[in-house]
Amino acid sequence: MSSTMLLVLYLFLDQIKFVFTILICISCIGCISLILEDYQLQFFKPGENSLIKRKFTLPLFGEVTVAGLIGTLVGIILTGSWYLTHFWLLNNILAFFLALTFLKTLRLTTLIPGMVLLGLLFFYDIFWVFLSPYFTTGGKSVMVAVATGLDIPIKLVMPHLTNDYPTTACSLLGLGDILIPGIFLTFMARFGYEVVNTTTYFNAGMIAYALSLIACGVSLFVFKAAQPALLYIVPALFVAVIIVGCRRGEWEMLKQGIPKMPHGQYRNQALSEEDPFGSTIREIEKSRKLGGTAGQFELTRINKSN
Repeated sequence: MSSTMLLVLYLFLDQIKFVFTILICISCIGCISLILEDYQLQFFKPGENSLIKRKFTLPLFGEVTVAGLIGTLVGIILTGSWYLTHFWLLNNILAFFLALTFLKTLRLTTLIPGMVLLGLLFFYDIFWVFLSPYFTTGGKSVMVAVATGLDIPIKLVMPHLTNDYPTTACSLLGLGDILIPGIFLTFMARFGYEVVNTTTYFNAGMIAYALSLIACGVSLFVFKAAQPALLYIVPALFVAVIIVGCRRGEWEMLKQGIPKMPHGQYRNQALSEEDPFGSTIREIEKSRKLGGTAGQFELTRINKSN
């Protein structure tokens, strides 16, 4: 599916660019609204009669809260500003909200499906960056052509700080290089906190991810050619989780993943109070599971605190 979409974008980029841009803008507004509404309620911890929890009905939109309306207005302002200016910093802000919504929604609960997904994307990235030029007119890389041809917030952009700034070229990091590894890192963090009460897995994963991005940047500078970031990220994450799991004697536990517990109970009882990543675990209500009976992936939504 990903390859089909990428190929369609490559072949018909000029024809569908406008429609794709509008769809991404709508998505950005929705993501900003959801994230800001959630964080307003978590930060202010309002009571039932608080202003930001007050509900009213709008035509076409139905029932909304003041917090949701504030989030939507901020989303419209940020997205509209980016659409009019295409300023790189606004692009990164919108991409951040898209990524954050994705990571708060989709979670991995067992190790092996995450490793399989990363492994498949490893070869996907290599093929469309390095091998696709052998099959295209003019020897263009399909991945590079789409990434540079679509000026929308599906990537992080960093201008090269040269004498030509700000009209100089930019370095790009696609959201795919953040989201899928991010799901894997989230699993490592949750496994460490919820199952074995350690930060070692998360720390090792973050160090591996950072080093892989540095290696990618060095290769980009040395070879003067686009690099598939997952070529460096995937092996680094695999090495990190395997080494830590084996050294701690927890590899079999890692493969079993995060066990299902009765609602409100946790393997690590320290988590009964607060999730170290900033949101209370008891606020997360499982609304749907993917991956069969194993519960390998789960979709979640964040309940609003009273």
